[in-house]
Amino acid sequence: MLDVELADRRLTAAGMATSGYRQMAGRTYVVDLGRPEEDIFRAMNAKTRQYVRRAERTGLRAEPATDLGFADEFHGHLREVFARQGLVPPYGVERVRQLIEHVGPSGQLLLLRIRAPTGETLATGLAIGRNSIAVNWGAALPRAHAGEHPIQLFWWEAMRYWRARGATVYDMGGDGAYKARYGGVETPALSFHRPRHAVLDLGRSAVRSLMAARLRIAGGRQRTTGPAPEAAADGD
Repeated sequence: MLDVELADRRLTAAGMATSGYRQMAGRTYVVDLGRPEEDIFRAMNAKTRQYVRRAERTGLRAEPATDLGFADEFHGHLREVFARQGLVPPYGVERVRQLIEHVGPSGQLLLLRIRAPTGETLATGLAIGRNSIAVNWGAALPRAHAGEHPIQLFWWEAMRYWRARGATVYDMGGDGAYKARYGGVETPALSFHRPRHAVLDLGRSAVRSLMAARLRIAGGRQRTTGPAPEAAADGD
């Protein structure tokens, strides 16, 4: 193993100070699910609450899934999101399939489709949960459906799903100021890594920069084959 990376809410900078691991600071947004459901909903931005109610009134519904076909559907939505930024996803559809195959049977994985009354899938997302914590893994929708507000319904129903199963914390899965609209509170997120060889640490940031450049280049090549459909991670 060349590199080990750890991320756990119980790990602190002080506790890891003499471990030999290097600290990487990030941030995420967290929703407190240990409150009555009406309080969680009330903590959302007023417009976001309006969008959730509108989605429900127009007949949109949240449908948990277990089928492998979900991987292709989600990854297709994700490609649209990245294409709009001139990028491609950093992982292929096979990673999503492996997640479903290996984690799905444990009951710790939520695959959620937001369906129109016609049965069409308007948005897709995944979240992983265990004990008191659930973490959003990904959510996406084509821009063409943003006006129907399926992504707002996704976030709300994902929170309700995990709260009903005992989770008291919903980690919205990283940065993104729009997550505050859902009642997410900005929270520091630490991770720690240790390379097997010290020289590998010197190239870590260079590798990240190279990967970002490759994603941009791949996205540019994709655009030359035809117009990329519009997409968005959040439709507010």
